[in-house]
Amino acid sequence: MDLMASLRRQWILACVLFALALAIIAAAYVKLPRTYQSGASVVFLAPKNVAKSYGGNPYLAFNSTLNQTADVVRYEVNDLITASSLAAHGYGATYLVTDAPDTAGPVLVVSVTGHNKTLVEHTMYGVTAEISAKLQDLQSSLAPGNKVTATVITYTPQATVLSSKKTRPLSVIAGLTLILAIGIPVIVDAVVMKRRQKREGGEQTGQPRRIGQDGAPRRETRIPVGLRLGREGRGEGRQATRSVPSSGQGKQVAHGRAAEPDDAIGLRRK
Repeated sequence: MDLMASLRRQWILACVLFALALAIIAAAYVKLPRTYQSGASVVFLAPKNVAKSYGGNPYLAFNSTLNQTADVVRYEVNDLITASSLAAHGYGATYLVTDAPDTAGPVLVVSVTGHNKTLVEHTMYGVTAEISAKLQDLQSSLAPGNKVTATVITYTPQATVLSSKKTRPLSVIAGLTLILAIGIPVIVDAVVMKRRQKREGGEQTGQPRRIGQDGAPRRETRIPVGLRLGREGRGEGRQATRSVPSSGQGKQVAHGRAAEPDDAIGLRRK
């Protein structure tokens, strides 16, 4: 209730800040770049000589040694030297090769992300080719029948927009701007109300306000004590001058000064 009351009292400031917040959110939505993602998965198959025991079908000859081979290739492809070499050949998007989380088989998952859709798709092609190249380099001294092979089983030729990369910073910006749009009017209203209560409290404990002809409160001008006493003394002198009879006991002093009795003048002359 207090929050809504503060916003109602400061509705002009609140409206301006809300409009500014919406403008900032819209600008952030336009300016924040899109993030594209492409993926692929590569499976490692047993050599032909091993698959002969399973009727020549390599998909029936999975074993733990294939997982170990996949791990070695994964480490080599994720190496910084390999990443720099791929970038030098035009495959500059960010990529990551991991073990497949949904299977215990020798499957590697390739994920490529970037702000350039074409570059993401191009890098995906280069990374999957690099996996096969690294595997061949490890087995360069072996006969073809004894080599492990790698086959791409899933591939995303068209990169898709990764909405979470844009939604998260946009949500942070929107939250901060809305908090400021609500908080600033509340703070301003609290300061204004505090000053108003302080002013009203001072008026109740002090002297009543003087009202001018236009109905507005008139500020009282304070006169220093010395100047006030001087004015009062001059006023009393003028009253004394008017009260002394012309035929009386002393002489009046010109320009409004008080008259002195004859006895006082005589004593001062002595």
